[in-house]
Amino acid sequence: MDPLKLSGSLFLQTPESLKLGEDRMRLLIALKEEGSISQAARKANLSYKTAWDTIHFLANLHPHPLIQTAVGGKGGGGAFLTEAGEKMLATWREFTRIHEQFLGVLEQNFGSGQAGLSVLRRMVMQTSARNVFQGKIVRIQSSSVQAEILIQLASGEHLAAQITQASLEKLGLREEMPVQASLKASQVMLFTGEEEPLISARNRLKATIEAIHHDEIGAVVDMGLQDQTKLAASITNESLKRLGLAEGQAVWACFKASSVILGLEALG
Repeated sequence: MDPLKLSGSLFLQTPESLKLGEDRMRLLIALKEEGSISQAARKANLSYKTAWDTIHFLANLHPHPLIQTAVGGKGGGGAFLTEAGEKMLATWREFTRIHEQFLGVLEQNFGSGQAGLSVLRRMVMQTSARNVFQGKIVRIQSSSVQAEILIQLASGEHLAAQITQASLEKLGLREEMPVQASLKASQVMLFTGEEEPLISARNRLKATIEAIHHDEIGAVVDMGLQDQTKLAASITNESLKRLGLAEGQAVWACFKASSVILGLEALG
C-alpha cells in the first residue's frame, strides 16, 4: 500500500458563500504575467467566458477594483492588476504558504495505512499539547530520511527535535528561523537529583515545580524553566509518591527528540 499523503484546498469565502479559490487566483497570476484576458485564460486553463465570469466575480468581491481592462488590446482585450489586485494576489500567496506549512505539520507524524489513520484520531490532542516552546533553529543535520533540528530557547538552553526529511522540506525549515516546538505532557519524564540524568532522551531541562494537581487516577506537575516558560508532566500517583515531589523542588524534565512536534510561528 502506497503511503497516504495529506492534501487540502484553500478558499476565501464571502458572507454570501461565494468562494475565491485556486482556480480564480490562477487567472490573477496569469493576467499579471500576460496582460491579456484571452492569453491569461489559456494559461490558467479556463475558457474565455469563464475568465470573464471570474473577472466579474472579482469586481464584486472587493470594495476596490482588482483588475483594470481595456477593450481591443493585445489578444482580445488588455488587462492588468490594480494596486488592490496586487495586494490581493500577495495576500493569497502568503495564505498559500501558511497552508502548505500547516499541511507539513500534520504530515510530520502521519505515517501510512492504519498507522496514519490512528495519528489522525489523535491529532486534536497533539495540536492542544500542554507544552509549547518558542525558539530559533541553530542547527540542522539531515540525511535522506531523517532530520535533527536543534532549537535555542530564550534561556539559552537547547532543545532537539527529530522529524522526517520530507517534513523538513515541506516546512522550509532553515537555520536562524523562529520555530515553535510542542509536546504532550504524558511524554515528559521527571527525574530528581542535582546531576543531569544519564538517559537516552536528548532533551533534559532543569525546571522548578510550581504546582501539583492529582486525583485518584494520576497527577499533573506544573513547572517553570529558567526563562519562565511553563512545562507540564503527566505522571502516575505511584511515581509522584516514589519521587517525593513537592512544590518548589528542582527537577529534570526529559523527553525524546522524536516526541517534539514542530510548527512555524505563522501557524500559531
